[in-house]
Amino acid sequence: MTQAYFIVPGLLVPNRNVLKAIPPEAIACVEKLTQGAEDWTEQTLAESHQTGSAHLIWCWRVLTRSREAMATAPYRWVTQGGPRLSGQIWRLTLLHCDKNGGVLGKTSLTEAQQDRVYSVLYPLFQKEGFTLQRWDADFYLSRKTPWQVSVREVETLLGHPIPSEEGFFSDKAENVTNALTLLGTLTQAIQGLGIAGLEGLWIDGGGPIQDFYPPTQIRSVLSDDAAVLGWADAAGILNHRVGKITGALSWPSDAPRGAVLALFPNLYKAWIQGDWDAWNRALPTLAEQLITLKEAARLRGCDEALIVACGGKKTKTFTVKLTNPKSLLSRFRPQKTPDVNAWIIEEVPGQ
Repeated sequence: MTQAYFIVPGLLVPNRNVLKAIPPEAIACVEKLTQGAEDWTEQTLAESHQTGSAHLIWCWRVLTRSREAMATAPYRWVTQGGPRLSGQIWRLTLLHCDKNGGVLGKTSLTEAQQDRVYSVLYPLFQKEGFTLQRWDADFYLSRKTPWQVSVREVETLLGHPIPSEEGFFSDKAENVTNALTLLGTLTQAIQGLGIAGLEGLWIDGGGPIQDFYPPTQIRSVLSDDAAVLGWADAAGILNHRVGKITGALSWPSDAPRGAVLALFPNLYKAWIQGDWDAWNRALPTLAEQLITLKEAARLRGCDEALIVACGGKKTKTFTVKLTNPKSLLSRFRPQKTPDVNAWIIEEVPGQ
């Protein structure tokens, strides 16, 4: 059985109040995504410090088949053309925040401002065993010995305050305390520069660069996320067999027949921010592209589509048979569609 994986972060909504705000036309779009499916399977993939990254954890496990903790920064670094370095690589993101501390997005700096930030932060990081790296307009960190914490991805902070303890995890409480102290020191240092629009920072995604063996059984990947494309490369998928998901109507023609994976970003930003009007507006384009890619997967020999709806910590997976819409089997098979009201709420305990 050859499968096509369609990963949709932000498709599970957090509570019933949000569901009540979704108009009928948006519900109809959601129904299109799971048309032909029967029951679903449910998994809890993310811990509290990984909230909002269930889709990345799912892709990491399927593509790399690694039992190690997920790492994103080293693969973003390599995908951007950075050299392979030993030890860990972390991502440093400079943030623009509102007056209440909510994260508005990544700060855009001039080259002169980047130089000032680099000169101030470099010695502070060096004292903690990091080397600050600049690559184009982005900052990364490298270190020889592991920094013994796991951290939320910066994309999950958009529209929310920079977290304290809940954003970090370690087997030792002192590691979290030290990480928070470092973050506080660094934040004070950049705020002291007086650069407009630079109010905070975040360090995330750390881990070593490694190749994965045996190679993945996935033959092609579509994603706009550099980390996912980096995992695909490290798991043995040649770079001309991967591509951007935005605007894609099929997988790269050079990719051999076999299993494929597509990660859709359409809902994610609005979902993280709780902007349900934008979430509703994004659904028609998502539904149209997913249906197109399902048919493209069928033409490439895939027998099943797995629609993976992702929330903050959970995923719910729907299996849809891929048959020729003109075939007799397709005409006489009952077209079941799961009740959206029964599955779209994530139902995280304690919410």
